[in-house]
Amino acid sequence: MAEYNNFSLDELLKHTYDRAAWYWIGMAYWERGGFNNAAIWLEKTMNDVGNEWAGKATLNLGYLHQGGLHPQASKDEALRLFEKIPTFIRAKLNAGILYFNGTETKHNPAKGKELIEAAIEELQKLEGYDKEKFFSQSEWYDIGWMYYKENNPKAYKYFEKAIANCDTNYASDRRLIEMAKRNIDVLRRDGV
Repeated sequence: MAEYNNFSLDELLKHTYDRAAWYWIGMAYWERGGFNNAAIWLEKTMNDVGNEWAGKATLNLGYLHQGGLHPQASKDEALRLFEKIPTFIRAKLNAGILYFNGTETKHNPAKGKELIEAAIEELQKLEGYDKEKFFSQSEWYDIGWMYYKENNPKAYKYFEKAIANCDTNYASDRRLIEMAKRNIDVLRRDGV
């Protein structure tokens, strides 16, 4: 690899023939906080017709946009990317979350709820996965938030899943636990 140290990204792409490597290079950048470079490699993978990693790249590009980590982050773009891969359960869930909460231009709580509940239903049909850990703690929280906004007792279940999936070593997870517990307290106070 040392022989490639002085190549630009475009030059390196010319020397990279393993199309799966493009996805993993993007994810390696992501893990190190290099979101701009992650976006470049994931977009390269997504746009490579026939690349078996294109769907995963599309999902992760959606996450970059949704989380504000993409250089041109846009929740509308995240929604477009998630809708591009409708068979991915996590894409369906996150499209639903974006519709429910609203993007820059789209807000449709009914459609959001429909997509979220369809994703949950599809998750229940999956075999060979730990269903409690399939969605991230923030995704479980967002499902709970949807039911919370409706004063629906289902919110308890999903806030508890969010709490159970948190790692208290991370400040963001500790904050999520606080928010979920506060929402549970409000539901109890209101007799939901």
